[in-house]
Amino acid sequence: MSVQNSTKSNALGHKANTGEIAFLYNISGERYSIWSLYRCVVGKLGIRRRKNFEEGAFNLKITILIFFLNIESSYIQASETTVDGYGDTVQWVIREDMMWRIRTFAVDEDVHVYQIDRRGKTRDALIEIASQNTLKHYRETITDELLINSETGVAGILEQLKAEGIDSRLNEDVSGLVFWSPDGSKYSTKSEPK
Repeated sequence: MSVQNSTKSNALGHKANTGEIAFLYNISGERYSIWSLYRCVVGKLGIRRRKNFEEGAFNLKITILIFFLNIESSYIQASETTVDGYGDTVQWVIREDMMWRIRTFAVDEDVHVYQIDRRGKTRDALIEIASQNTLKHYRETITDELLINSETGVAGILEQLKAEGIDSRLNEDVSGLVFWSPDGSKYSTKSEPK
């Protein structure tokens, strides 16, 4: 697969012109590159060009639901310990036409991203699905949760994070994927989910 010749970084820290590609997985476990997903989105929308994505035309309504966990784990080393500060997270991001589930692993600053089909579901229904799914799998380790709705895109999310007193670092790429990580961190995809 050829990668667009661009110097824009995607949210997972990869530069497009290096040939490195970040991967995300849909709920069925199928693997997509951020860049092929981007081309797919552009192709389906038909009216948005790459320039518009880079200028932020994709930053419309966005909801981010962050579950903070009391564990610091490594998917690569298959290990976890409890932590008092920022540890692992489970995050859900809902855009106008896409949804993602993001699982971060604090030890390796590793991230797994899953694209979720949101067709036919309201934003409220998706938030409920995300909450129930996370509670089912992480109930014992959730220390806090934060739901942010923004009508002004990423800027609105950053404002609300700051108002909550939470590190206001968002990782964003041209596909519309956004996720939170602690200040000073450099999360990227380092392992593949099994």
